[in-house]
Amino acid sequence: MIDNNTVEIVGGQHTLDQHHQVLQTVHDLLQQGQHDPVEIIVRPSQNTDGYVVNWRSITYNAATETWEPVTSDTESGLLDRVLDRCGQTFKQLSRQWFTRMPTFGVDSTEIPVFEVNGTYVFKHYFEDADVFEQLEAYYNESAYRFELPSDDDLTSVADVLADHFVELDVVEEIEPYCVAINKYEDHADILRNAVVSVTRGDTRIFLMKDELSAEQAVENGATWLADTDLHTPF
Repeated sequence: MIDNNTVEIVGGQHTLDQHHQVLQTVHDLLQQGQHDPVEIIVRPSQNTDGYVVNWRSITYNAATETWEPVTSDTESGLLDRVLDRCGQTFKQLSRQWFTRMPTFGVDSTEIPVFEVNGTYVFKHYFEDADVFEQLEAYYNESAYRFELPSDDDLTSVADVLADHFVELDVVEEIEPYCVAINKYEDHADILRNAVVSVTRGDTRIFLMKDELSAEQAVENGATWLADTDLHTPF
């Protein structure tokens, strides 16, 4: 909601490095003679790489303590100009996004992927339900992990995740991610973050989902597999 002092953009997540400039631009536009509060709605376009920018006048309803749209057959020419200038701003940023991607300061999330018995496996929790839906066909519910049977599957999943600034990192050396513990000791917390586990005699060996999880497992009583007489079974 936007009034004299407040700016809120409703829509997709904005990670552009000009984000604060965008907010300031919208705020400045609305201060140019605009006295009635207005709501600016910015959403990613469904069919293009740009943005859809809409607006509507709003008024505060004291009875319900909420802001509500103002029903009006016509809107001022000023708001039309605000809409146009906002739209141009986001179109320019969209073009910069796709033409300057390699130089943008956007941090990507890396997910370690392990090749086990000819299948690529990884474990990760995706907060974005849309991302999970696109990968759901690869999810093994009983093992709580994603399984990619072929190089083509790996490429397909990598392409999906790249759009969300997530990179798959195929691990060449697995042992640094492996820990071991006596199978009779409590290992529930370790298992929760393990991609794969096997038992060898009285020892349970875990392939952890990432370096942090492996370090935490050792802090919780596990031993680095490299410090044992055992070899990686994965």
